[in-house]
Amino acid sequence: MTLLGRVLGAQVRLEGSRVGEVAGLVLDARREHVIGLEVRGVDGRRRFLPWIAMTLDGGVVTPSSSLVLVEDDLDGYARLGASIVRDPNEVQLLSVGRDGKVGTRGSDEEQEAVLAPSGSGTPAM
Repeated sequence: MTLLGRVLGAQVRLEGSRVGEVAGLVLDARREHVIGLEVRGVDGRRRFLPWIAMTLDGGVVTPSSSLVLVEDDLDGYARLGASIVRDPNEVQLLSVGRDGKVGTRGSDEEQEAVLAPSGSGTPAM
């Protein structure tokens, strides 16, 4: 499990270049699964990064491709019932598994340094 609070503010890098940082988490209506990340680009634009299409390693988020950073109205997800969480205090004690399922903070032994969402095709190291 990885603490979701550590994901907020993480750098987003693509092919070695910083393209933005994680500004928010997009959770399903029940807050049981992470759908994706809100990325604030270096150009100031907000983009959606699907959870399944990224890896987190050493505090850096890496999209599987530049094509998965979707320029979209993230508020549309909220209109469909999703929650966009931008407050680190709200997610401080939440963790997430490889499958995107949200849980509560467990012991430090349960924490993983590397996270690759299931189905991403990118193995965790």
